Amino acid sequence: MHVKIAGHDQPVRAPGALPSPIGLLPASENAKWVGMLVSFVLGLILSTAHIAGSPAPFGLAFLAAMGYGSGGALCLVGCALGFATGTQLAAGCCLTFLTAYFLRSHPFVQTRWYPPAVSAAAYILTRLVLYLLTGGLSLLLVSRMALFLLLCAASAYGFDDLLRAQEPRTVNAEICRNVSTVFLLACLLMGVNNLLLFDKLSVGRALSVLILLIISGTGGALCGASAGLILGIAMDVAAGAGVLFSVIYAAAGLLSGQFCKHRRGFYLLVFAAAYLLTLFCIPLPELRIGAGVELVLAVGAYVIIPKKFVIAVGAFLQPLRGGSGESGLRRYVAARVGGVAHAYQQLHDTASQAASTTEND
Repeated sequence: MHVKIAGHDQPVRAPGALPSPIGLLPASENAKWVGMLVSFVLGLILSTAHIAGSPAPFGLAFLAAMGYGSGGALCLVGCALGFATGTQLAAGCCLTFLTAYFLRSHPFVQTRWYPPAVSAAAYILTRLVLYLLTGGLSLLLVSRMALFLLLCAASAYGFDDLLRAQEPRTVNAEICRNVSTVFLLACLLMGVNNLLLFDKLSVGRALSVLILLIISGTGGALCGASAGLILGIAMDVAAGAGVLFSVIYAAAGLLSGQFCKHRRGFYLLVFAAAYLLTLFCIPLPELRIGAGVELVLAVGAYVIIPKKFVIAVGAFLQPLRGGSGESGLRRYVAARVGGVAHAYQQLHDTASQAASTTEND
């Protein structure tokens, strides 16, 4: 799809479109319905994320990036269900969707700055109305509102970058795309963090440990440490004060990544040892048992998953994977090396032909 924006033809995503750069679905009619279902599920999960006990604005930001259309409408339904206990954010989602619908023909809707602007505006308006109706403002409330406002706008910008169809063509664009992918994954894990089994085991933390096992086992110590830090911070923010999952995940990913090339059993043993040793850094004893059981579940799932699937998923999840962002330098080097190789090939053919002929010049 191409639209005329400020005198330039710029490829943009269709309104309410699926995150096509992720490449999860084939281009078919069935994929359209699956994509709308995915939009509903993503809106539902992102809207259930909490930060220190308060609903996070990730669902509102994702809806602003989705825009209007069938996918955006189903995302709105998912956000409304997820924000069932948060009237303010649910009202912000409705305001965001209606704004995108009524301004659908305006060129500003297709720009990069529309999602953060409309999401921030919807959040600040509904939040101010809520504060005015419930007793006024205070310095603490204003600072908290400013923090969530910044988080909402930044999330909307990252989600919009992830949903756009064009591939990144610069190093900075590729870094932004990778950061947006990792951030979306962390937000989804924060959303399912509140899903508890037996009132003790967190599905989000178990999935975080499994993802850390995959990334550390395929990418090594550097990827394991960075992924552990990102996933740990997400779990710390979702759990609230007094939790240090970032220390546990980062240490386990760093130490086990050193042995990622060894046998799977030895790698899992090192990961479990580092995880359990750093687990005592958690000041809350009641979380240690649950975190230990989550480790057992993640290790069991890692053992069951086929090795080829683990390698494929690890290559997809690594935030510093290669892509087209360095394409300028790579294409230049490839062209120069290709030219030299072609010249040597011609020289080799000429010398072979001269050596094989019986004529005397």
